[in-house]
Amino acid sequence: MSASGIQDLQVEDLKTEELQDNGNGAADGDVPAKAKTKSRKKKKAENVPTQPKKAGGKRPAGQAQFLKQIAEARQELDRLEKEKEEKLRKEEEERQKALEKQRLEEEKKEREKQKRKERKQKQKQEGKYLSKAQHKKKVKDQENLKKMIESGATVVGFDDTTKLNIPIVIPDKKSSTLEKMEPVVESLSSDTDKNYNDLPDIIEKVHLTPHHQTQDPALRIRQRVEESTLDETLTLRAPIICVMGHVDTGKTKILDKLRNTNVQTGEAGGITQQIGMTNVPLYAVKKSVSVCPYMKDFQYRLDGLAIIDTPGHFSFRNLRSLGSSLCDMAILIVDIMHSLEQQTIESIKLLRSKKTPFVVALNKVDLVTGWVSHPDKDIRTVLGLQPKNTLQHFNDLYKKTFVGFAELGLNLGLAWEVDPDTEFLSAIPTSAKTGDGIGDLLAYICKYSQCKLEKRLTKSQELTATIMDVKVVLGLGPTVDIILANGTLHQGDKIIVPGIEGPIVSQIRALITPQPMKEMRVKGQDEHHDSISACQGVRIAGNNLENAIAGLPMFVAQYDDEVDHYVETLSTLITKTFSSFHKKDKGVYVQASTLGSLEALLDFLKDSDVPYFGYNIGPVHKKDVITAMTMLDRNPMYAVILAFDVKVDQDAQAMANKSGIKIFTADIIYHLYNDYSNYEKNYKKQQADQHRHKAIFPCSLKIIPTNVFKTRDPIIVGVRVEEGTARIGTPLCVPSRNNVVIGIIGSMEMNHKPIELAKKGQEICIKIANFGDEAPKMIGRHFEITDQIVSKISRDSIDVLKDYFRDEMTKEDWLLVKQLKTTFGII
Repeated sequence: MSASGIQDLQVEDLKTEELQDNGNGAADGDVPAKAKTKSRKKKKAENVPTQPKKAGGKRPAGQAQFLKQIAEARQELDRLEKEKEEKLRKEEEERQKALEKQRLEEEKKEREKQKRKERKQKQKQEGKYLSKAQHKKKVKDQENLKKMIESGATVVGFDDTTKLNIPIVIPDKKSSTLEKMEPVVESLSSDTDKNYNDLPDIIEKVHLTPHHQTQDPALRIRQRVEESTLDETLTLRAPIICVMGHVDTGKTKILDKLRNTNVQTGEAGGITQQIGMTNVPLYAVKKSVSVCPYMKDFQYRLDGLAIIDTPGHFSFRNLRSLGSSLCDMAILIVDIMHSLEQQTIESIKLLRSKKTPFVVALNKVDLVTGWVSHPDKDIRTVLGLQPKNTLQHFNDLYKKTFVGFAELGLNLGLAWEVDPDTEFLSAIPTSAKTGDGIGDLLAYICKYSQCKLEKRLTKSQELTATIMDVKVVLGLGPTVDIILANGTLHQGDKIIVPGIEGPIVSQIRALITPQPMKEMRVKGQDEHHDSISACQGVRIAGNNLENAIAGLPMFVAQYDDEVDHYVETLSTLITKTFSSFHKKDKGVYVQASTLGSLEALLDFLKDSDVPYFGYNIGPVHKKDVITAMTMLDRNPMYAVILAFDVKVDQDAQAMANKSGIKIFTADIIYHLYNDYSNYEKNYKKQQADQHRHKAIFPCSLKIIPTNVFKTRDPIIVGVRVEEGTARIGTPLCVPSRNNVVIGIIGSMEMNHKPIELAKKGQEICIKIANFGDEAPKMIGRHFEITDQIVSKISRDSIDVLKDYFRDEMTKEDWLLVKQLKTTFGII
């Protein structure tokens, strides 16, 4: 209903009331008409209906309908007013955006003007500045060169013997057109007053084939890297942020709070097993940072944030190393309730070795006694709103963390108390559960990135990409997940990726990214692109990518002859990477899903003293079982395959069951290790029980002269264990008496109690029984009480000790074995 229609209804309302008043004049005879009119006006001003009611308190039906129309008209007026206000508000927003855009453009122009001025000054200092006449001549020469190329001439390179970078041109003698252009060639070759550094750009624009470029692809690639132009606009690429810390400190939950997702529950055992990446767009960053009043006038130049959720448990040190090498900045999560823990300290050492800047998130402040959450306020204000006892508890916990960092030689301070130009680390209290401090954390990252990492984050056209993960996706086939740090990828680009059996050359069939604010590991609707620029996580679909290796760089060949160069580069890198793995002649066989997982597992096995003789990446196939079968002859205990986060082929499992190869599978390294440890423990116990009768432990005994109880079979004497361990069944001999064997230890007592084993320094009584079919030996005839008595070891007994009783042998025991080997002439 229009505004005019509403006014007509109101006029009609007044007329109706007047007619009703006139009709009731007899009843209201004592009330003057003028007074009634004033009364009606007063009631109208108060918006109170003055319609008469029928008996029983009910209004006439027509009047009720009329009042309903008036109410609807008022609602319509309210709606129109709100629409008008909303329109004005949007117009104001558009005006503000236009002003902001104009301001940014002016800043951009001013910045570009300043850079041109600096570039001009630099060219003057280097003697490369061209006057207007020289520049005009240079443009003319470039046009002539382009015509020559189009007519068949070939640019084979550039003469770098001088600073002029003069193009080397070979004319096409068969072309009649070029005969007329010989003076142009001569002019290009002899003009020594010009700088031809821009000529490669012209060659690029006319789409020349590889032979028009520098003949050496390595040199061409190096020149392209050096000459890669940087984006001089105000916008910076998204910094790659790495999240690190001890297990269960809340790394993934902090990201979940930011994304409003729940990746943590999808991880095996609640522990992050693979590197994941999340693209956080700028609007989401601004929304989270909006709780911080000090960021109200901050001018954002970042595209957003690219966050890598790196595993925090100590067995994933290599994955963290992978993450650190990629990230521009790190968030170190510290549980404020536990201060610095083992893996937190390892993360700090790793970050310092990589010289990666990081901010400390003091997480789980919601566990501080009496904590009151205010996620809609900045953390400094939240601390000020806490009760006195809560603030005291927080300060005590913070001081404990402060001391922990000081012991590592690092100074820690709360972010708002730290001067960014000092060497102090900034700490921000956070809660992944309530959201307190999350906005402050992102605010710090934005400010630090733009102030301290501007040069590093300036966009570059040169491609920088590293493979994160390799998987087969339904509907796409083999894919690789990469982090695109710089440059642009196009559908159809020729890529060279590291492979298990050598570099793989493929072509990009599809470029896929997750929805903003979603992690690459989380399933959902994806976006497909014809081309995509840094910085973000990208999934690439292509042929023959199933054997690619995650954790190494990927290259894009712009020309055909660059493929061989990149293949050679990756071959060298793959060889260097795998040569760092120290295989043994005897050991288990290891299988993992990615290079990072393999490195983590091998490093864990090394620390746990579990040898490995072979490894592979990808599912377990029959060829892997055949390789593991070599241990059946060398050491059956190691006839094992440890498969971490990979599938086992049915044929491979059947072959393993038939041949006696055990395959242990798990999604968590610790479960895998525990399963193998239990197997190894039971296997050794079983083998030890079978070979214990062959084991002879080394010992050296000295007879106590006052404790000789019987000098002939069985000899009973008191002895002191000077070296090794004395055990029942150990054969004894006297080296000073031509290694005469005097018998075996039949039994032992100490303090009149039978014992099975006596250690160094103990005094015991032993019974020496006759050994074999030899004649019994006697003290005083075959040896004296002053002679040294030792165990009679052999080559076979030493091997048994090595194979089955290492855990029962000490370093001193092995030294005694070495001495006895010399005594008995054992090789």
